[in-house]
Amino acid sequence: MRVRPERLPIQAFVQMTFSALGRGRLLKRVAVAAGLLFVLLSAGCTEQPHIEALQAAIVLHGQKPEIFEGEEFYFYGDASGGVAPYTYRWTFGRGISGRSEKEPGKIVFDYESVYKVILSVKDAEGNMAETFVVIDVKHKPDFLL
Repeated sequence: MRVRPERLPIQAFVQMTFSALGRGRLLKRVAVAAGLLFVLLSAGCTEQPHIEALQAAIVLHGQKPEIFEGEEFYFYGDASGGVAPYTYRWTFGRGISGRSEKEPGKIVFDYESVYKVILSVKDAEGNMAETFVVIDVKHKPDFLL
């Protein structure tokens, strides 16, 4: 009658395996079994990796936030941390339509005013981050010297 290994105490199983395989092959099997056990225990681990806080940024590409009315201003948004993918929402104010792209491109400011441009970013888990830049739009003189 053959006894199945899972019904034997661990010492009897190891002794049987040692006798059947010899010393070198046994060590390899024990190492593989220990590695498999470690992988299985690691896979069952519930600890979550550390995730950085979501952050939003408006990149101006060297532009000064002072322009004349009717001129274009190029905007680019960036996000880091949180959990990708991100969704973007731009608010420009004073009748300029909002945008929902990471890079809304060039925006024309037609009227003299101070504009608070807001970028809101939302990550895949619903976390939100917000940042803003102030654009000072000056009256365009009739002539420039």
